[in-house]
Amino acid sequence: INYLNCYDQGDTNVIINTTPVGMYPDNYQRVLDLSRFAFLDGVLDVVYNPCLTELLLQAKELGVKYSGGLPMLVAQAKYAMELFLDKKCSNDIIERVLEKISKTTKNIVLIGMPGSGKTTIGKNLAEILAKEFIDTDQKIVEKDGRDITSIFSESGEEYFRNLEKQVLREVGKLSNKVIATGGGVVKDKENYFPLKQNGDIVWIKRPLEKLSVENRPLSQDGKIFKLYEERKDLYLSFSDYSVQNDGDLQDAIKGVTDIL
Repeated sequence: INYLNCYDQGDTNVIINTTPVGMYPDNYQRVLDLSRFAFLDGVLDVVYNPCLTELLLQAKELGVKYSGGLPMLVAQAKYAMELFLDKKCSNDIIERVLEKISKTTKNIVLIGMPGSGKTTIGKNLAEILAKEFIDTDQKIVEKDGRDITSIFSESGEEYFRNLEKQVLREVGKLSNKVIATGGGVVKDKENYFPLKQNGDIVWIKRPLEKLSVENRPLSQDGKIFKLYEERKDLYLSFSDYSVQNDGDLQDAIKGVTDIL
């Protein structure tokens, strides 16, 4: 079997990727199209950075059971430790180490309407959790040299969205960050993987009447309600969790930390 005839194996039940395809820094690659295997039950990708490779994302979307390479790497270390130290230890240590790695390396990605408090909450979370904070809108400004309002008025939304996609692909590959995104990031389905590959995605919800519209081009002239109707299902499809930000800021911050 090779890459030229592998699709002839139509009755394949399990696929294991032992190549580095999809590994950091070349995250946006996939070795096979899983949709061409009608009887697939499980996919294992030995790549452990990113946490979720393109291959595993497709398995997830197809409803196929999947696992990345990190559990295997940690289990390897456990058995190596036993050999070197000549001392047995419980397999429970594997799960404990995996949990610790997840807490210390995973990104927290904040999505939600413009003015919902993503930046303020994100900065506070970064400080509490000792993670670096990244504002993707600020990254866009740094890349282009103009503020968001000028980019929209002078170059249009399509130009802005292309810049946004580039920034997301760059920052999504990183680890141990708190990432606040622009309100329209969910409009492009291709933005999901860059955000999800190393992170948990949290939808920050805020009552529409409390949303700030200052310096937000698409929220002006009462358009905020139409925007929400267009995007609410997209926020839901992107997010792993949601947190209300309709009262005290500290309650919203605690809501995120409690979930994660």
